[in-house]
Amino acid sequence: MDELGANLPPAAARRFAVGYGEMLAGRVDRIISALRHQDADRAMDAVLSLKISSSMVGALAMEERCATLQRHLEAGDTSGARLAAAALPSARDELSTALAAFA
Repeated sequence: MDELGANLPPAAARRFAVGYGEMLAGRVDRIISALRHQDADRAMDAVLSLKISSSMVGALAMEERCATLQRHLEAGDTSGARLAAAALPSARDELSTALAAFA
């Protein structure tokens, strides 16, 4: 998130981080729900959305988790994707805490 602050005016960086944080829980929930319902296309859409926005905000650990999920989904490994997705809620909570400090 330091990179985000370095590339945007402080107020814009805060707004972007706050918007990302507001959408974070919903994006994680979409991934978990799609995997629970065995909807790989919907899961992939949600994973890519979270991966790209995480990259933009500088949430590199979340971006990497999404990249791992993406690889599992591309390989048709839904069991691996579900296992990787199980770590998302705790990662989301840690990231939410970090975002609160940034905003």
